[in-house]
Amino acid sequence: MDVGTGNLSITNADLGGHDEIIIERVDIASTVEGISIDLSGVPLNRLAIETVNVTSFAGTGIDVNLTNVTGNRTISLEDITVADGGAGINVTLNNTDSHAVTVEDSIAPTVSINALNGSDILHGIVTQNEINAPANLEGVALTVSGSTAGDFSSANDFQIVDNLGVQALNSHAIQVNLSDAPTDGLRIANNVIGNEPGADVFFRATGDTFVQPFEIRNNTIDGEMLEQFTLDLTSLGLVFDEGVDGKPFTVVGTTGIGATAALSSNDQI
Repeated sequence: MDVGTGNLSITNADLGGHDEIIIERVDIASTVEGISIDLSGVPLNRLAIETVNVTSFAGTGIDVNLTNVTGNRTISLEDITVADGGAGINVTLNNTDSHAVTVEDSIAPTVSINALNGSDILHGIVTQNEINAPANLEGVALTVSGSTAGDFSSANDFQIVDNLGVQALNSHAIQVNLSDAPTDGLRIANNVIGNEPGADVFFRATGDTFVQPFEIRNNTIDGEMLEQFTLDLTSLGLVFDEGVDGKPFTVVGTTGIGATAALSSNDQI
């Protein structure tokens, strides 16, 4: 830990020949980032940050950046408290795969999970957290994006569920950004948004989509309307039916969808 700034920083040099990082039962007061983990081109089997209290910081409370890291099984952040004042928890995987990413039982301004440039998350969950985002930041954000070279990224079986509170001052409480990113089993359910329960939306696209349709299900319990759902596959050059021009969508069962909802061209909804 840097005595001058209070920052707990781990880089390749600090890791040495080890392939696990465990940080637990630590109180941090920092003038820069609280915890910063920046690794590149090394093996890392396990990363666990548990029972940590970041009372002051500048920028991001806990910032994890893994580039070209190999062999990762688990990234787990649990029982964490990050004070207000900026971004809370950020995990960015750059050409790095992880079997499981977990953010659980924590209090933080924001939670951001990013799988970029050919990264794959096999299982992910953000659950039982209290999130209160400051201005211009999303409460919970999942970003999955492939590279310009055509490497797909993915976040399969990713769940944002049962969070005790997700609020954002002037932005989205929950935001999912997907680009060149197969994402099977994404589930957003049973979260308390603001002071009311909501955000119970299920989306799945799997199997042979010529015979097994896409499914978007609004399961909210207080009558919240699904105003917009966008799936843009134009960058892949795909359409949804045989033939040169493809086939536009048709709506089946509009219960719970806003009156202005519309299906546009054959590569978007």
